[in-house]
Amino acid sequence: FFVTSHALSQPDSPQQIPSSSEAFIQQLPANGSGVVLCALNDAAKVSPRDFDGWMTILEGSPRSTVLWTSLNEQCQSATSNRTSMHGDRVLVHRFDRENFLHAYRRADLFLDTIGYGGQNTALQGLWLGVAALTFPGQLQKARALSSMLMTMNLSTTIARTEDDYRAIAVKLAQQSSKLANLRKYILQRRKHTLFNTEKWMKEFENSLRMLWDSFQSASGAKIVAHNIIVK
Repeated sequence: FFVTSHALSQPDSPQQIPSSSEAFIQQLPANGSGVVLCALNDAAKVSPRDFDGWMTILEGSPRSTVLWTSLNEQCQSATSNRTSMHGDRVLVHRFDRENFLHAYRRADLFLDTIGYGGQNTALQGLWLGVAALTFPGQLQKARALSSMLMTMNLSTTIARTEDDYRAIAVKLAQQSSKLANLRKYILQRRKHTLFNTEKWMKEFENSLRMLWDSFQSASGAKIVAHNIIVK
């Protein structure tokens, strides 16, 4: 179980998505025994609510491994007692970019933060074939990963409630064969959906043309492009 604080996903940072040669397929679980859960989002996104949920998942998954890194100050005071209960199942790491990608290679399931979820971080994990679990909120910052998963037809790892989020994580941690199937599916589908840049560009260009044509033909009228309605 990884959690990390990093500054590797700035909008203008190069190589946000690893090259295809960095993608991998390996047997699960990654460490040869227990399933490895990871939470690689920036530590500033981790709340006591997230930590409590992850520890509940860990307690319900006795064979899972947890690798832990720095948390924000709000969480640190709330973590020490509960973390110490799990001994060497909770480890602390910091990652530069190279080690960050290596960490994903040691992971079986990405656990998204609730309230402010992963975006570039989650995208990198999906490119590498790591299954991801999220509980979407009301705001855009809490729905990015669920949008990615829906694009890839992976609604089974989008939780409906926080209890559902924890239950799905425990179930997957106990059934590595399902995680293996998810990884295979993600690696097969990624270039046809989420990472098909050419297809996305064409659809975006078509949407802009539709918007402009509608505006020219009826200024101020309701404009419909795909599933977007602009008044």
